Amino acid sequence: MKEPHELAIAGYLAVAAGIPHPWRATEYRIDEVAAMVHVWITRQPHTNGNKKRSWFSRLTTVQAIAEAPINGPEMQWRHLNCMNFTCQIHTFDVLDERHFDLPWFGQPGLPFTNRLSRQVFACLKEGLEIPAICDIHNLAFADLWKFKHALDNGQAKFEYTPRQKTDTATHLSTSADSGNVPDVKNPVWERLITGEL
Repeated sequence: MKEPHELAIAGYLAVAAGIPHPWRATEYRIDEVAAMVHVWITRQPHTNGNKKRSWFSRLTTVQAIAEAPINGPEMQWRHLNCMNFTCQIHTFDVLDERHFDLPWFGQPGLPFTNRLSRQVFACLKEGLEIPAICDIHNLAFADLWKFKHALDNGQAKFEYTPRQKTDTATHLSTSADSGNVPDVKNPVWERLITGEL
């Protein structure tokens, strides 16, 4: 049986990873050398406490927290970083097709959770080089290459909406492209300097 403080820490890590109820953390492991945290999650409910008799026949309640039943093979995905630690999500639950669309899980056979996959996909669509994406997200090159290969072969699909330019920014870029940079007294410069644009 796990200590209550261990389960509380696992619960905090699940909250930090953005995993809501009814999903819960059953276990965690922190590797300080590799700067990595592993969190095992399940949707299985807690069991009720057991009643035991003490030496003087008083009934006492012992809180027993059930471990997640091992229903299937362990699945794992790399999730978003948690401060300076990389985060790995694990589960033994048998997942339905709809579960693979949850942000904290990933597609079968892919290395990243859906939340991290969307960020990596956006970086790729913006034209960032693979080594730069690896540095930004602290990813292994092999995992990113596997993800990109799945994208290229249609095994993973994500919707992408490019960042929208504001009218003034569009005006500035088209003016600059045509060689017509706005005059120094133009109010657009003040809006750029103050951060309004």
